[in-house]
Amino acid sequence: MDNETKAVVVHNYYNEKVPASRYRRTVRYEAAKLSPEEYDILYELVTTNPFYSKKVELLRQVLKNYQFRKSCSNSPLPLVFKQAVYLLAYELCKGDYYNIAQKQVLRDIGLSLNSFTKWGMTPKNDFNAQLYLQLADLEPPTIIPLQYQGKKNMALIYLVSELGKQVPYNKFLDVFGGSGAVTVGISKKENAQYFINDADPDQTHIYEVLCNHDKEFIKDISDICTAIHRLAESTEQSDICLDLFPQVSSSKLIEDGRNLVVPSHAKAYKKYQEADEKYNEYLDAHPEIPFDGNKYKVPDFPTIYNYDIYIYLREISKYADKVNSLVDDFKHPEIQYSRGLFKYFNKVVKKTNSFSAYQRAIALIFQGCFNARARADLSNCITKETLEQFCNNTEIWKRVVHEYNYYKIKTFNELDVEVVARKEINCKDTLLYLDSPYIATVGYKSVYGRNEFQALHDKLADFTGYWIFSCRIGVNYKSKPDEIPKNDTTFMDKYENIKFLLNLYSDIAQYVAFIRNKDVSDEYYLVHDGIKEVMFLNFPAYAPDINILRKLIAEKTQNKRIRIDGANKKSVYSIMSYEEFYPLAVKGLDPANW
Repeated sequence: MDNETKAVVVHNYYNEKVPASRYRRTVRYEAAKLSPEEYDILYELVTTNPFYSKKVELLRQVLKNYQFRKSCSNSPLPLVFKQAVYLLAYELCKGDYYNIAQKQVLRDIGLSLNSFTKWGMTPKNDFNAQLYLQLADLEPPTIIPLQYQGKKNMALIYLVSELGKQVPYNKFLDVFGGSGAVTVGISKKENAQYFINDADPDQTHIYEVLCNHDKEFIKDISDICTAIHRLAESTEQSDICLDLFPQVSSSKLIEDGRNLVVPSHAKAYKKYQEADEKYNEYLDAHPEIPFDGNKYKVPDFPTIYNYDIYIYLREISKYADKVNSLVDDFKHPEIQYSRGLFKYFNKVVKKTNSFSAYQRAIALIFQGCFNARARADLSNCITKETLEQFCNNTEIWKRVVHEYNYYKIKTFNELDVEVVARKEINCKDTLLYLDSPYIATVGYKSVYGRNEFQALHDKLADFTGYWIFSCRIGVNYKSKPDEIPKNDTTFMDKYENIKFLLNLYSDIAQYVAFIRNKDVSDEYYLVHDGIKEVMFLNFPAYAPDINILRKLIAEKTQNKRIRIDGANKKSVYSIMSYEEFYPLAVKGLDPANW
């Protein structure tokens, strides 16, 4: 490409990103010109979109060359160079450096800290004005009300969403769709295509219901809520049957629900009696212990003088609360009904020949609203509080089905390596999000081991578009570091598996995104700060600003103290190169650094 063409590309890029309304134009500035060599450097910057440190390096090089050529540091700087500096500061406002973005950029490049003032540029104010306009049109991520192992929280969904905005995708595929939380929650482009995949046909049935049977779904979920409300409010109970499941009555479900918790009640009562008996035996052996009239009063806090009593009474209190809770539940037919319905839905899900795919999907959705796994303790997961939440989620479900329908989300039921290799998917304008089963975590439906990770890596190596790969890089282990035996195979297997994953992606992952506490460094978080959840990227990116999410939620809910699921008030997003990340991640695997 000749020099004139490169100059045109550079000017067009910055004129689009930094229009004339963002700076003060003068004849003196217009007269300052860059050399072909300096345009070459800016051309590299705008066409490769490198990481922040590289951008600074390139702009420093332009400045150095220009000032050397002019032989005077007071020579007016070309407008296009100022546009480049402005844009870098504007982008930095999106990350952790919001408060110091302008000064940070000027300092890093080697310019006077009042340069923006002299140039008539206000990147931080412009960013705030644009942010206010964005907030007016945006909504916080819609969080699908399903419990699901590995389901992404709001903070992580927002991170995926913001990373996606940094690449020019026209197709988005959630390869391991799971609950559909990411597909539903990310902000979407009007003209892009959206796809969701899962190898489990039960999950794809759910996607198809939400996409193709939206009105039926809302009606049938509402019918369940209506039945719950009628049972809760009526003193004289009459049989209620659901239109979708007319073969089972509410009286039968209530009976089944009561029978389900009778063993739990008996077990809790037995535990209570055993704890009480042990406590009284202890008191008989220690007649010197004084009481203020109530031997069952739990001390406010344990001391060396009452520690044993404190422990005994805490144990008694725990089982007494459980017994009382179950006894109280027997007074609420809606709770027993819902537990019986949960049990009945186990049969619906398993008997594929007796029930339709739609019925099985509704059953799975109902169960998923209370527990991530079917083997649930119903006395714990279905309570008055969780039932109230279930019935209040109807409006959220309406937003979920709107996402599926408005964006015409297409469903696949294929293995990850199959769907990634599809001709319509393996394109340069496709963004993949991959949240595979974690390599050192158990409890998933199917086995996903080293062979599967290797096969997926090989497909991503040949993938022509963009991808974000989620994983955990810490060993989830119950024992304390100094209690781990050197020959503990469980720990070593987890360690070796994560090490394998880190090595596996060292050739194709470019950057790594994660959430950390702003009071600690990236290194401290990756080495010392517990289990780490990270995202590998095959493209350069800048860290989004989680404060924008906070402002968005506060704006929409009028609640200044709203909690972001997966983050606290000190959480920030961070991005670093894979080259920097790798040695820190390996170091963090060593129990000595936990």
